[in-house]
Amino acid sequence: MRSILTVLALVWGCLAFAQDDINQVDAEGKKQGHWEKKYKNGELRYSGQFKDDAPVGLFKRYSNKGKISSTLQYKSGVSAVTAQLFHENGKVLADGNYISQKKDSVWKFYSKNGLLFSEGNYKGGSLD
Repeated sequence: MRSILTVLALVWGCLAFAQDDINQVDAEGKKQGHWEKKYKNGELRYSGQFKDDAPVGLFKRYSNKGKISSTLQYKSGVSAVTAQLFHENGKVLADGNYISQKKDSVWKFYSKNGLLFSEGNYKGGSLD
């Protein structure tokens, strides 16, 4: 029984320590490491990594009902982002790239059933 309590105490301590590493800023006030933000209702709004105040790696965004709404794949030092947007049912709504926060290159759009219904080439946020 004592060993079980010891293991539980260690696990709890590790989890509590891990929570301290979320939403950290450095001495210059720049976001670093893992960040999460929640809606007022407590549901997760987004989860992702920052380096020097810029998002890097995979970001997941959620609706206020807790459903995944998008995934954004950032690369360090590059303004291009690969994006997937999702319907409420979890199926892909659209996928494509953003450059400087504007749609760029080929974007594909899907129905709620997952069928491709439209495709367009974007440049600087406008259909090209």
